[in-house]
Amino acid sequence: MARKRALSAATFRRGINLWPPFLFAGIRVMSVGADYRSARVRLRLRRSNRNWVGTHFGGSLFAMTDPFWMLLVMQNLGPDYYVWDSAAEIRFVSPGAATCSPTSSSPTTG
Repeated sequence: MARKRALSAATFRRGINLWPPFLFAGIRVMSVGADYRSARVRLRLRRSNRNWVGTHFGGSLFAMTDPFWMLLVMQNLGPDYYVWDSAAEIRFVSPGAATCSPTSSSPTTG
């Protein structure tokens, strides 16, 4: 079963910003490359996403990066392919005490 036609990157960005897990955690997608090769996300530290010690809740940090590898690769492969994440890992190197802005990118084909 083939997926429907791909959305423009701008429409995708606006739509995913309304997705409840992002909306209620305060996660904002700032940009998606027109070619779907990269996405930049932002999470500002607020009372609603702080943990007990006043730094970013780890679940919000993970949620802000989790879907992008799959979504970017699926958009580049086309409507005949599905991509599934079978595992993921996060290493908390230091406490998130300020705005966090990671950039995700998909591999290029050559």
